[in-house]
Amino acid sequence: WPEEWQCQYCQFKEICQMAGEKEISWLEFRKKVDEAEASSSPSLPSEAR
Repeated sequence: WPEEWQCQYCQFKEICQMAGEKEISWLEFRKKVDEAEASSSPSLPSEAR
């Protein structure tokens, strides 16, 4: 079987990739989510804030 074949169609694949292989606390995971959102979303102009 190919590596990670069981994950191929899993709806939580992105979450697992973000969290990593080890179990982490909710606060650590939330921090990673916030960092990922901040790096992927464009900054708003200062007048829009």
